[in-house]
Amino acid sequence: MGNIWRYLTKGDQLSPGLVIAAARGDIEVRKHNSDKLKAPPFQRYAFHRDHVRDAETAKDILTRALKNRNPGLLSAKRQTFVLYSDTAALTAALELLHG
Repeated sequence: MGNIWRYLTKGDQLSPGLVIAAARGDIEVRKHNSDKLKAPPFQRYAFHRDHVRDAETAKDILTRALKNRNPGLLSAKRQTFVLYSDTAALTAALELLHG
């Protein structure tokens, strides 16, 4: 997913689908970054790296993000901050994955 900004216009709220896409994208980014033949260039996560590092699924990332929002809220990356700031979008995305 990398950069969620290209999917939003000023004033838009995050949709649950976009949050899910960002979490799934982070799983792929982690695979890319761990493959010594593909990386560098290393790609950045949308979610906080501590929540992505040990996650197996997007659902794991969202669960960790909701349990401990502080790393995301303190992140210098604006994209990460915005994701963690929208508790409603995180919760709705997790509910869709539980569906």
